[in-house]
Amino acid sequence: MNLCIHFFVEGLSNGEMKGNLTDERARKHLKALLYGIDEARENIIIDFSLNHTDTITRYDNFKEAWQQLDISQREFIAAFRHLLGKAYINPHSRGFVQEFFCDLVRDRFNEHLNELIQSDSLESLPKGQQILLASKAHREIVEMVGACNEVQSYEAC
Repeated sequence: MNLCIHFFVEGLSNGEMKGNLTDERARKHLKALLYGIDEARENIIIDFSLNHTDTITRYDNFKEAWQQLDISQREFIAAFRHLLGKAYINPHSRGFVQEFFCDLVRDRFNEHLNELIQSDSLESLPKGQQILLASKAHREIVEMVGACNEVQSYEAC
């Protein structure tokens, strides 16, 4: 277990994480930490931890996937998200799945924003363009995960 924890914290001393923590390597380390939990729940925990949707979109909606987990398994998600540098989502909150959806949109928005800033050598993007980018990110996530998981208001995100 110490080796798995070391994977997550080895780059923290200099303020940088090494590699892409959402890759297959991170998934393998999380699987090692979750050894002994049945595979379906293990994959749900990993998806919610990494902001992936591969397993959880097989359910009717995020809420159904979330309900497969008990309290202690939900707490793993908060701990893993912290280790991975993801946004904190309270595992005891009734709005966990909505916050998760918002975090997916936020990640997609940041990807697009970073691409634009790098490609156009911009320091920032005007607010109007940011709103259009947020709308695009929201639409892409809805297409990816289905409207049943959508949070309607940008203000909720």
